[in-house]
Amino acid sequence: MAAQDANIFYEPLYRELKKDYARLERENQELKAQVAALTARVKELEDIISKLLDTKERYRTSLFGRGKRIDREKKKNRKKKRSTASYSRSRPTDAEVTDRKELLLDTCPQCESSVSAPTDTYTTYVEDIVFSPKQVIEYTIHRHWCISCKKQVRAPIPNCLPGMTIGMNTVLYVLTEYYRYRTPDSSIAESLTRYFGMNISEGEITNIRDTTCEYFGDKYKEIIETIQCAHSVYADETGWKVNGENWQCWYVGAPKAKAVRYIIADTRGKGIIEDALGKDFKGVLTSDFYSAYKNLPGDHQGCWAHILSETHGLVKSQPQKRSRKILHEDLKTIFDCIAAFKERKWTLRGSMVTEVRIRKELLRVSQKRWRDSECQRMANRISTYLDELLTCIRNPDVEPTNNISERGLRSAVIHRHISRGNRSAKGAYTYEVNKSVIETLILEGGDLMEKMKTILWETAWNRKFGIPA
Repeated sequence: MAAQDANIFYEPLYRELKKDYARLERENQELKAQVAALTARVKELEDIISKLLDTKERYRTSLFGRGKRIDREKKKNRKKKRSTASYSRSRPTDAEVTDRKELLLDTCPQCESSVSAPTDTYTTYVEDIVFSPKQVIEYTIHRHWCISCKKQVRAPIPNCLPGMTIGMNTVLYVLTEYYRYRTPDSSIAESLTRYFGMNISEGEITNIRDTTCEYFGDKYKEIIETIQCAHSVYADETGWKVNGENWQCWYVGAPKAKAVRYIIADTRGKGIIEDALGKDFKGVLTSDFYSAYKNLPGDHQGCWAHILSETHGLVKSQPQKRSRKILHEDLKTIFDCIAAFKERKWTLRGSMVTEVRIRKELLRVSQKRWRDSECQRMANRISTYLDELLTCIRNPDVEPTNNISERGLRSAVIHRHISRGNRSAKGAYTYEVNKSVIETLILEGGDLMEKMKTILWETAWNRKFGIPA
């Protein structure tokens, strides 16, 4: 009787579960059918994409060649992935923290209701610059009688040059903005007024540059002497404007000796570079094939970049002429051998073997009779400068190209486009002295602002008090 009652009780539940099972079974079958259809569609789309990629690759190969595609793939594979830390700023150290503040709430910023005590705390950092107003310091200067010197003496004014009412920080700001970032005088004056409340005229900015040129004089003479005694020097020139007339800006740099000199002259003649190197120059001069650099003292290195650039231009101008392409490819192969040798550790035996091999290849190119007149002209140049093209193999500190000079002149060229040069010969001389000293200090390394400040302040006050710098 108890079993019969149980069957009567569970029978409706059993029928209900059986109906649910049948319904779920039908839904399962429908989902399986949908999955099968989607799987077939995915396979169909994959086949279409594969065919499209094959077609794209065939067109790419026919248009650009297979080699370029392989090079791009290799370059892509060599590219290093950026680390997660490179996408965010580094956390400041405790020594860098200038202030500490806490942010607490009394009311909710949304509904203005009262809030509880802090339930959680975390720390974040915000880095920012300060647009602080200018400082004006009043100095009361006392004179004293020196028993030994038999005259009145006084203390130098800290952080200021003699005769100036503008502090050293402003002077350094003007120099770096003008010579490093090519900022015009009007923009420098505007930024000083806007960010620091310092009202300064463009005439005062010009006076700052002229004054620092005078105090940089000793360092400029040191740069000249360093270049004349350097083992390896790189030189180049570009156009310049002085009062609307065409002048020249010369770059003479000795990166190994940590010296850079800019010369602004009204001529492109040989005498400028002769004076810059001096009569007793015994180093190696790397330059292009401009005639002013010929017959100068010391050894010479011709610029391979100029040769390859010129032959590449010949190929580009008339690509149908096969001889031009052959000449360019031959010279490029020779240069690649030189570049590979320069990357290895230099040895005397290795340089001798490499020089003999490269000389043989250059002789083959230069002695070949080229039907194209331009190719023959380049072959004649190689024959004329054959020894100069191999100097970099004999000297481990000499580069095969003049790219150092090209890069050194780039900032001057940009400045010329912005400022249109100088308005007078005095301004041109000021530019060459200040620019030379600043670029040399950067090449030497260290804190540029502190080094400029030390040179200017010590030189100025030593001259003021009659003490040798």
